[in-house]
Amino acid sequence: AGDTIVLAVNYDAALGKVEFWDSKNATSATANVPAADFSRNEMMILGGSINGDQKMDGMIGEVKIYRGMMLATEFADERDALVAKWVGNPPNLALEQWRQENFGSTENSGPGADEANPDSDEVANLLEFAFGLDPNVVDTFPVTWDGATATRGVPALRKSISGFDFLFTQRTELVTAGSASYTVEFSSDLTDWEVSNAGNPIILANLTDVDLVRVPMPATLGNGKTARFARLIFSLAP
Repeated sequence: AGDTIVLAVNYDAALGKVEFWDSKNATSATANVPAADFSRNEMMILGGSINGDQKMDGMIGEVKIYRGMMLATEFADERDALVAKWVGNPPNLALEQWRQENFGSTENSGPGADEANPDSDEVANLLEFAFGLDPNVVDTFPVTWDGATATRGVPALRKSISGFDFLFTQRTELVTAGSASYTVEFSSDLTDWEVSNAGNPIILANLTDVDLVRVPMPATLGNGKTARFARLIFSLAP
């Protein structure tokens, strides 16, 4: 059996730039094509070309064509929706693309393995991915938020007017797709943990690939004890 692949193309007539993306590599390639080249009366060939030696051996499951250029976010949303429908497991594609960008390979092995820690900063690659950190640079500083400016880092507790807030960064594309979870838990003794009942994390700022969010720390836990510790559990959908 062969592969199921999603191909996506987006064209910016103003800049004369066309972007090609494929789910096999989870990366984009761009080329410059004058807008005039798209104004000719030419046939559209799917699954082959005018060259008889180039053809596809398989089937086309779905074709979507839009008039006009898509914004980068719209383009990503459309291709991710097609990947989720026809290929499945979009979080793994995001993780593989992250590995490719940082280690030159999509494989879960060597320095790019989920549990590896190539920068020796005590944060494994999977968590570096989850928090939007650089796996090749020591960046174990806590996240910061001054009410206007945010910096990424590892989760941290911050004093607030009403008590404490638990701050962390979460990957926007995974949370939006519902394909990953960030679960905040609190404890009084590091033994018994309770899941936060504060509802969805409150978004404080967007840092492109991640959002900085906060979860209020409860004054009292369900067992009547004072909350003193917090932890975050990150997991990808199977």
